[in-house]
Amino acid sequence: MERTIDDLTEVGEVHRTPHAFYSDSLKIPTPKAKLAAVQAVMEAFSFDRFDAETLVSAAADVSQIRDAVRRVRYARRGAVSVSYIELDVVTWRIVPSPENIRFEDSRVRTLSLQSRFSSLPDAKPVLTFETASGADLGSRLDNEADLIYEVNEHAATIADRGIETPGLLSVARIISDDKNTVGVLDSTDGFGRTVGAHRALGITASEALWKFTNDVDSLALRRDLVKLKVNPHNREDRIGEHLSEDNRRKLRASVMIRAQIIVGFSSVGTSSTVEPRFDQIRRTLVGHIHIEPPKPFALGTQYAIKATAAVQALDANGSLPEVDGFVPEEISAVFTGTSNVVHPIQQVLKDGRDALLADEVFVLSLEALRGRGGSVHKRSRIINGAIRELTGQTPSPSDRTMIAADLALRLGELAVGTVKEDKTYESRRSAVERAIRGKIFNDISLIRNSVPDLLDAALAEVEEDLSNVSPHPHCAVLAGLGLYHMVGMPNRRLLERATKKDSADQGYISEPNVVMDSLASKKRGLKQLAQIIFDGRAGRLPQELPLDQEPTDAVFQDGNLATAASIRQTAGMAPVDIVPVTPSRRLLISVGDLKSQIQQLSDRIEAIEAIRDETSESQVSLISERGAALAEEVSEMQRITFKLHRWNEILSELAETAAREAAQADLDALDLLDR
Repeated sequence: MERTIDDLTEVGEVHRTPHAFYSDSLKIPTPKAKLAAVQAVMEAFSFDRFDAETLVSAAADVSQIRDAVRRVRYARRGAVSVSYIELDVVTWRIVPSPENIRFEDSRVRTLSLQSRFSSLPDAKPVLTFETASGADLGSRLDNEADLIYEVNEHAATIADRGIETPGLLSVARIISDDKNTVGVLDSTDGFGRTVGAHRALGITASEALWKFTNDVDSLALRRDLVKLKVNPHNREDRIGEHLSEDNRRKLRASVMIRAQIIVGFSSVGTSSTVEPRFDQIRRTLVGHIHIEPPKPFALGTQYAIKATAAVQALDANGSLPEVDGFVPEEISAVFTGTSNVVHPIQQVLKDGRDALLADEVFVLSLEALRGRGGSVHKRSRIINGAIRELTGQTPSPSDRTMIAADLALRLGELAVGTVKEDKTYESRRSAVERAIRGKIFNDISLIRNSVPDLLDAALAEVEEDLSNVSPHPHCAVLAGLGLYHMVGMPNRRLLERATKKDSADQGYISEPNVVMDSLASKKRGLKQLAQIIFDGRAGRLPQELPLDQEPTDAVFQDGNLATAASIRQTAGMAPVDIVPVTPSRRLLISVGDLKSQIQQLSDRIEAIEAIRDETSESQVSLISERGAALAEEVSEMQRITFKLHRWNEILSELAETAAREAAQADLDALDLLDR
């Protein structure tokens, strides 16, 4: 008795999926059927003919289109709703996305800024991608496909098992200066599957983009595959007994069955007052799918995606920082890294305006995502809403500061033209993130005065408010500009996290936020920041400001370069007049030490949460899987928390009593005047 495919699979004689599961729908369309399908797509979804032809040319069997346009399906991901049709499509008409979100971290930090998707007007679900060199784009896609194939274990299984899970695809136009405009299906979700299919077919990403978008070459490949799938000796053969394994793999990989092709979109309850474009919807959609998956993206990629979403939302709502003399469109370009008003050195633009400098771009980024002055509440709502639409979760304060640090560091580096490959980037980003937790950055807002003018105003702020309560905008700007020149450049590390032992005092060094708050609240600290800015803008290594000198835009003879240790020393310098250690002062010092120790405890907890089993697929925190025996410690922490809460209440009660007494004193004084 002849055995079936299922019989062969069950006993282990066939270890691979029969090609017919995929290739059955692969057919050669007649011109009349293709024309009718194009017309049906145009009428159903208001596609232009070019884009309708792109979709139809990708259909494995055009007869499916008639039914597909009648059965539009809908899906919602966070704040994004899309409508799509399900259709078997040929994989050589799918292109690995030129805006693959997995390369977002390198994309946003590259010096030769790469194009991004835009989209057609009138709310059409069609992407557009413009490039100066089609050859360069093809080469980049080939390189990215190679990288994904190396790390994506699933991609290699396509040759033997086919595409078992269909991808989400978008109609796209690729426009280049040196080649004709072509229509493709973008692998919006399914880059690895597409790469695996192309490998099995024996084609490259660049060939899918530039060769097989040609109808002649596409039809020739289709004819070859249709011919392969038919066994002339056994018409019922669905395994391909007459074929080599390479040809069976081609047939398995030739079709993505039930691919989901987006044909409409909308946003649901977004924070923006402007309806997003399709390319923005696509980014939100892909981010929502991938940012919190079982195998998450690298942290740098997640920060970059979230920052991009936040900036786009601020821009759409007209809430990006304002800079005198620059229109909103120019500031928007600053945040996308495409501005022509930013220069690495001080320069006057053709229209007479002073170009924005790298350290000013750094401060602008902090103002947008970190600052809490002025329109903070509106900005915070917009930023939180944009990230929530992307991930489904409101970002934590530490997440917000890390996103701000990443954006500021990236844009600052792009502005000055530093290379993207930098092994110190992550440690410097960590230092920036911790630094901008400092209270001084609550007031950060770019002020484009000269360094001497900024310093004079900052010194006046310190003199006027010794209680360090009122906003100090000029102190904050000096801190932001100085922070850039301390850690904003590759291998520039004048601030360090408190994970390294200080050999001088055998203790943990102060965290960057403590250092920055201290520098920005003392005259000598502000002067040191001014000197660092002078040096950084002049292209010099930052100098330690001599005790008997004022900040100057010059090299100090017999001076010393600033170091992380000298910066900490300046931040912690004792006042000239020695203050007696009274009980009250001892209490203040002890409370300050307690706050520092609590911060160290918080850092230790974060470090424990960061421990992961690198060999595990889940890559989740080990502590979240295994827990820890901490019953006694929990009890002790509850006791400590209660005591801290009580101490804080005492201070609040004293403040309320003082306020009442002051108010009563005012009333008594008025009574005396009335007598």
